[in-house]
Amino acid sequence: MLACMKLLAGPAVIVALLLTTGCFGQNHPPADSGLVAVVGTSGPVKVKGTITATRDGREVAARAFTVGARFTMLLPPGAYALSATVRDRACPAAAASVPDHAFTKIELACG
Repeated sequence: MLACMKLLAGPAVIVALLLTTGCFGQNHPPADSGLVAVVGTSGPVKVKGTITATRDGREVAARAFTVGARFTMLLPPGAYALSATVRDRACPAAAASVPDHAFTKIELACG
C-alpha cells in the first residue's frame, strides 16, 4: 500500500504545480497594480456600466461598475486605452498608464 502511495505522489505533485502555474501565470495581473477609477457622477439612481482596458489593440480586462462609485481594476504595468459604456452609450475614450507596484487614479466623464 505504501509503495502505491509513493507512485501516486509524484504525479499528484506535478498536477498541483501545473494547476498553480496556470492560475498564477502571465494570464493574471499582479494584485499590486492597476486602476482606481470612477466613471461619471453619483446620482439618486444606481446606473450600471462596463469598462474595458485594451493594450496594443487587445482586450486585457473588462468589468462592470456603478456610475459614480469608485472601483478597482487590476492590470499589469503598462499603457492602456480605456472605453466605457453606460446605458448602451459609449463614453469618451481615455488613456491611462499603470506603473509598477502602484495604482493610477482616473476619473472618466460620461454623459
